[in-house]
Amino acid sequence: MSSLTLGQKRVILILAGVLILVCSYFLVFQKNMTRASELEQKTASLNREIDRLSELQVQVNQMRAEASSQQELVNEFVYLFPCRVPQESAIYNVYRMMVKSGIEVTSIAPGVEQDFLFEGKFIPFDGRTDVETASTPVRAEGAELTEAEKNPETRVSLHEMVGKTVGYELQITGTQKQIFKAIDWVADRESPTSVTNLSLSYDSSNGKLSGTMKIFFHALNGNGTAYEDPIDLEDFQMGTDKLFGVLKEK
Repeated sequence: MSSLTLGQKRVILILAGVLILVCSYFLVFQKNMTRASELEQKTASLNREIDRLSELQVQVNQMRAEASSQQELVNEFVYLFPCRVPQESAIYNVYRMMVKSGIEVTSIAPGVEQDFLFEGKFIPFDGRTDVETASTPVRAEGAELTEAEKNPETRVSLHEMVGKTVGYELQITGTQKQIFKAIDWVADRESPTSVTNLSLSYDSSNGKLSGTMKIFFHALNGNGTAYEDPIDLEDFQMGTDKLFGVLKEK
């Protein structure tokens, strides 16, 4: 093989350098550029995620403040309810309504106690009947009492509280003003109470209205509120010819 001239050697060296450069471009530089592009895309994606999470963190902080405020409102509402409303307490409150309004109650018929809140679910109840309107029972028939029902004054979580309501149908007589005052007395009570089934007729002989009124007393077993007996025995009189004795304004 004849020896290469100096010019040929230079050309070969130049071609070899170009080949090495081309190979380096495709095998190293381009590969690194592709990797760099992928990393740049991932970095941009991560930056967008960081921005999104930062916005969510701001929202979370706002929601925490709102949740704390809402929890305070829930607590205030929960503590409005007595932990239980025994029959004697309900009847005494009917008596106080008579004293404040001046209407006459000639009979009281207690209804059936039922749930309006169980396991965190409100039971549809329109307050006009003693029958729950829920399409499916919230608890199985014959189920044992919950701990909140056994010990109403203890504090349990909202999910474990049991709401109770019972209606008392009253036979009443009074002027329009007196009956409005009785309704206002119910509406102004701190403890949740409601009036339904107001059915009255006018008696032209005495200018008064007579008929029925149904008052529902509501309680929340397990809200941690200690029960306080509202009855003042010195002020509470049962009549002989009337349901209650002489009314005493306090």
